[in-house]
Formats: sequence, structure tokens, C-alpha cells
Amino acid sequence: MKNLIYKEMKLSMHIVCFIFPLVFGIMAMIPNYPAFVAPFYALVCYPILFLGANKGQTTNDLFYTCNLPIRKRDVVKARLISVMILQIMSLVSTAIFMPVGVIFEDAISSAAEAADPGAQIAYLGLGAHSFIAFFGITILGYALSDLIFIPWFYKTGKSIVAPTLVTIIFFIVYSSLFEMVLPMSIPELAVLLDVSAGGTTGLIVQFAILLLGIIAYVLLRMLTLGVAAKRLEMLDL
Repeated sequence: MKNLIYKEMKLSMHIVCFIFPLVFGIMAMIPNYPAFVAPFYALVCYPILFLGANKGQTTNDLFYTCNLPIRKRDVVKARLISVMILQIMSLVSTAIFMPVGVIFEDAISSAAEAADPGAQIAYLGLGAHSFIAFFGITILGYALSDLIFIPWFYKTGKSIVAPTLVTIIFFIVYSSLFEMVLPMSIPELAVLLDVSAGGTTGLIVQFAILLLGIIAYVLLRMLTLGVAAKRLEMLDL
């Protein structure tokens, strides 16, 4: 497994796969901007990783790897680890820049209130101080996206366009629903998740969402591995 992961990092992972998740975390710094756009760029790397940005196509990476004296389940497991690395890089980058965005957003709202004490400050989606819950929701979104994309890809070993489009659309709809539509439709929910308003209760709820997201991620990871490995074992390359 160690050698497979080394092969993933050296041969399969294009430099773009390292740049996108790290650089686009800066979008979380934009005040009152959909926060899910930052971690979304980890999904954009999927077709680059699974096709190897031409390296995979010209060397037929999947065919070569599956003909090594290793289990096909380990092939899928190594690729899942690569995907997890992309997601972790994106989450870390987002976590670094998001507090800066919160500071900017607080400064803008304070300036607006100072200029007009009666002004109503409208926040887009989750409250400015709800980033713990945001990461729980995003982690679950990653797991569900992988459950769609990875087994679908290993069904043929070649189909990439349809799985990518469906996965991206799913992640956008899922994130918009749970991070924007519901909090904006139910103001009490946004207030509860906002630590600055909900206080200790809001913090407990946020950590509960994060914990549930992590647990669901682990369970769905196991399901994804099982389904994808079974499909790859049935695939005649």
C-alpha cells in the first residue's frame, strides 16, 4: 500500500491537483460569499486525477496498475487516499482563509451599522461564525460526492464526463441547500448556528454537526471502497 500511494503521488497526481485545493481556499476570505465555492475546487481535480491530465491516458495508468501483483481493492483504496489528500488540503486551506473573511465581514457590518444604526445586515447562508458546522456539512458532501463519482468511474474505467458533471451538480445543490437555502429560509436556524448569537448552545450544535459529518464520512468511505472495488474486480480491462 505504501508503494501504491507513492505511485499515486509521483505518477498520477498532476501538479494542478496540489495547486487548486490550496490556492482556491482564498475564496473563503471573500465577505458574504458562498463558502462552499472554496472546497468545491477539490472536486474539480477529480477528472485531472483519474485521467492523469493526459499522463493517465497515454500510459493507461489503470490498466498498468491492475496488472501489478496486487489486489484491485488496494488500487481503489490508494486512489481513495489520494482523493482524501485533495479534500484535506482544500479544507485546511479554507480553514486558514475563512477566519480572515469573518473578520472582514464583521468590519463591513460594523461600518454599515455605524453609518446607519437602523440598517438590516443580510448574511448569505450560514452566520459569519458558523464555520464549524460548515465543515461538518462539507465533509459529508465530500463523502456523498465520492459515493457517486468513484463507483461510477470504476464501472467502466473510462467514463469521466458524466460522473464529473453529476458529482459537481450534486455538490453544488447539496451545499446550496444546507448552507444557504435552509439557513436563509429558517432564520432561527442561522441564529442557533451562529456562535456570536447562539452562544454555548450554538457551539455545541456546531460541534455535533461536525462530529456527525466525520462519522458519516468514515462510514460512507467504507461503502464507497466496497462498491468501487467490486465493480473494478468485475471490469475486464
